[in-house]
Amino acid sequence: MRYKKFLSLILSFLLVSTSVASLYLGFKNLNLNLESKNEKDFLINKVIFSQDESTSFINKNAEIDIQNFELLFLRKLQSEASINKITFEWNKTQVVVKLVHKNKQYSWFYNLQKKFVI
Repeated sequence: MRYKKFLSLILSFLLVSTSVASLYLGFKNLNLNLESKNEKDFLINKVIFSQDESTSFINKNAEIDIQNFELLFLRKLQSEASINKITFEWNKTQVVVKLVHKNKQYSWFYNLQKKFVI
């Protein structure tokens, strides 16, 4: 008689513990699914230079300071956390900036010509 009571107690404990574990894992999985759906896919906005900023990398002779442009570009892009690769392709007064962010590729074209105001 004692063994039957002990055995039923163990089986009841196992049944309750597996039920609690199943509920916990089910809610945990549900929580993970909700978090992944709420996770936004942040796109990178194109870097835009103001008039004052553009004069910092284009001198009076309408020559482009490549290093200054790249530094200013990277400084403005600094808020983006996980940029995997970035390249600058120069062609006289034009530059194509290519970058990879979270397995998405971006390609931006900049025409860097000094505008003369009369």
